This record gives sequence, structure tokens and C-alpha cells, in this order.
Amino acid sequence: MNSKLDWIEKQGKESLLFRLETTETLAKESATTLTILLSGMGGSAALAINGITEKASNSLVLACAAVSVYMAILAAVMVLKCLRIDDHQVPANEPKNLNHPDLSLDEIRQYDLKNMQNKIDKTRERNAITSKWVSRVRIASVATPVIWAAVFFL
Repeated sequence: MNSKLDWIEKQGKESLLFRLETTETLAKESATTLTILLSGMGGSAALAINGITEKASNSLVLACAAVSVYMAILAAVMVLKCLRIDDHQVPANEPKNLNHPDLSLDEIRQYDLKNMQNKIDKTRERNAITSKWVSRVRIASVATPVIWAAVFFL
């Protein structure tokens, strides 16, 4: 066996597995953020409805409604940009892609290394996009009190 090729394959597999674990972590973080946004959206909507029935000031009702709509928009962004169901890379190749009687084992392994690098690149790109949008939505959610105050005091 080719010990250099063995080592490269091992490193590649570890890199891909790490990136796949990161994908799972980002999905959990996205789901947690979505849960918080939906809770805030529901709470704000409940306050707005309660304000209408209790004849609260229009500015209070509008501020609560605006926060609810704002959080709904952030939740939609979270779903569309972070929680989308997409092609996920798998750490191993399928037998039909590896069974080439006309190639030596080392040649097949070389081709599989190229495939592994492609999987790593795709997973890295997906993780970068997802982490960017999770951060953006979280930062935007911090502005929620500003949205409430802007509507309430204007």
C-alpha cells in the first residue's frame, strides 16, 4: 500500500467529517435561533392583540405588531438561508463510482481524493454561507427594541 496516499486519505476524511459536524452544529444553532424568533413573534402578536382588546394606545399596539412582523421576517430569512434542505455531502463514495476494473487501486484512490476535495469545498462553502446568515439574523434581532421604540415613539 501507498503510505503517503493512506495518510492523505485519512487527513481528507477527517477534514470532511469535521466540516460535516460543523454543518450539524450550524443547523442546531439555526433551529435554536428560529425558536427564539418564533417565540418573540408570537409574544409580540399576543401583546398586540391583547392591546386591541384592552383598548391600549395605538402606538403600543402598532409597536408590538411591528416587532411581530420584524421577527417574522427574520424567521423567514433564517429558514430560507440557514435551514434549507440541500444536497449534503457524505464522507464515503458509492461502490458504483469506485468499481472500475480497468484502473488500478491507486488510480481509483487518486480519483476518489479529487471527489473528496470537491465534497470538502462544497461543505466549506455551505458552512460559510450558513454561518454568515446566522450571524446576520442574530445581529438584526438585537435591533428589535429599536424597532419597537421607533414605532412607539413616532
